[in-house]
Amino acid sequence: MGAQSTKHTKFSSGNDVFVWTAKPSYVSGETVTGTINLNCMRQFPSTGVYVSVKGVEKTYWEEDHTRQVQDGHYEDGRPRYRIEHYTVKRKGENKFFDQKICIHPWPGFCHPGQYQWPFSFKLPDGLPGVFEEEGHRWGIKYKAKTKYRIKGEVECSDGSEIKHKQKFILYERLLSSIEPQMREQTSNIYVCCCLNRGSVTMKCSFDKNAYVPGETAQVLCNVHNESTSEITAIKTSLMRRVRFKAKGGHHFQTTETVAQARYGGVAAAESESKNDVEAVDSGERYIPLQLLDMSEAFAMHVCVV
Repeated sequence: MGAQSTKHTKFSSGNDVFVWTAKPSYVSGETVTGTINLNCMRQFPSTGVYVSVKGVEKTYWEEDHTRQVQDGHYEDGRPRYRIEHYTVKRKGENKFFDQKICIHPWPGFCHPGQYQWPFSFKLPDGLPGVFEEEGHRWGIKYKAKTKYRIKGEVECSDGSEIKHKQKFILYERLLSSIEPQMREQTSNIYVCCCLNRGSVTMKCSFDKNAYVPGETAQVLCNVHNESTSEITAIKTSLMRRVRFKAKGGHHFQTTETVAQARYGGVAAAESESKNDVEAVDSGERYIPLQLLDMSEAFAMHVCVV
């Protein structure tokens, strides 16, 4: 059953319209199908029937600041100051998508009766998915959301309109197919910034390149230690970058750890002579990284980069 407002499951006694979609949610790049339904009780002059979808991003946060303000004078006449705490509120709004389609040109009068018009249109690729989060951390109180709404409307020649709008659920399409990923890097270990203790090679394999909250990321980490220094631990962290924008060019950004884990390290290589270093331990670790579920985390995809 498609998305349909309970307010409009039954027509009212007047001129009324509601929009219905064949699916409750869509993905960017997908084709949206549905119908616009009109109940006309009183005749009116019409210009056409339209369906439109709008997408908007909104941000809000409060920043705590301090400032020095004058608070009277000392006995010798010098000004006295105190520290005042105050809050600055930031707001931002960005309408990034606005598409309106005429599905039935209608010059003339609409006569009493019930009407239904099917529609079909393709969403652009690359649209962001719906998102909503609010809280009080990072030293600020904040709200952020990305939302869509779909509207069906019958325009009248006198400038009025009969309309119905409701939430439209859209999810972001992955930029690439879901498949395993592998990363490898070799670095030298230095002591006192100049003494080279040898190299360490780390190779990590991920079971796939995208995850959703609640899943467990399966990572195989292979460490080949050719240095004379012991690797005391292997730590994994999943980081999230957050950036809010507001009017006037203001922005707030931070990086936080979404999930992390710690595993055993790898022993140092044994040195038979100063010029002969042989690796004696190659650490292979299975690293399951549990992501927070939807009630604790965020409506987002986690991608391996």
